[in-house]
Amino acid sequence: MVEERTTRPAKSWGPAEAALAWPAAVFVGTLSYLFVLQAGDYSSAIPERPGGHIGRAVGQLASGEALRDDTMPLVWQMLLLIPGWVVLLGVCWMFAGALGHERVGWSLRGEPSDIALGVFSGAALQVPLLVIVVLIMQAIFGDFEQSGRALALVDLADTWPKVILLVAAVGVGAPIVEEMFYRGVVQRWLVDAVGPVLGIGIASVIFGAVHLSLIEFVPLTVVGVILGILFWKTGRLLPAVIAHMTFNMFTLVNLLVASRSG
Repeated sequence: MVEERTTRPAKSWGPAEAALAWPAAVFVGTLSYLFVLQAGDYSSAIPERPGGHIGRAVGQLASGEALRDDTMPLVWQMLLLIPGWVVLLGVCWMFAGALGHERVGWSLRGEPSDIALGVFSGAALQVPLLVIVVLIMQAIFGDFEQSGRALALVDLADTWPKVILLVAAVGVGAPIVEEMFYRGVVQRWLVDAVGPVLGIGIASVIFGAVHLSLIEFVPLTVVGVILGILFWKTGRLLPAVIAHMTFNMFTLVNLLVASRSG
């Protein structure tokens, strides 16, 4: 008599991979940043115009230093995103293999309609959804500056090659990496564990919190909810990636225009 064997499906990746990958990415990213900061003798501050530049000059004069622009160049700031991205996704992938977990949720294949759905959703996030969210926040907390640091970063993109690098990093690279991790790994596991409402909600709060901006926490959490719904409803990552790209591109264009006209 031949004994029948049943093969249990491999457990999908999730909390173990995310719990190891995220701190590892932060550690490697921070270490890389500090190395370049020290090697180039740069300042960790990104002066916001115009007061930040005046403050830097006053500080240098007061300490007897020569007047110089010690802001880390935009090229380095964008290139330093890469080590963290590689570690974030790489550790997830390798650790899942070591644990025998199934790697699911990272396919960027989709339907032609995913592009239109993503573009529409990303544009709708900017207008009117986030406009309404910001107006509500301003009504509660009063007027606040939302993009001073971002505008200062965009100011550094003073040539077309730098603009292209900024768009490639923030408009293309970041959305792909963040969606693969926060939706493809974190949310997919949370939805399986606690259901779509709590799963998408918790993943969105995590997504908003990791950007480390108190002012942007609520808007980014709302963005995370919409991106999470796209991934959950379609079962594909591509619509969320396209929506995220559209959202970031819209923001970049607005900031670039504001920077040139300011």
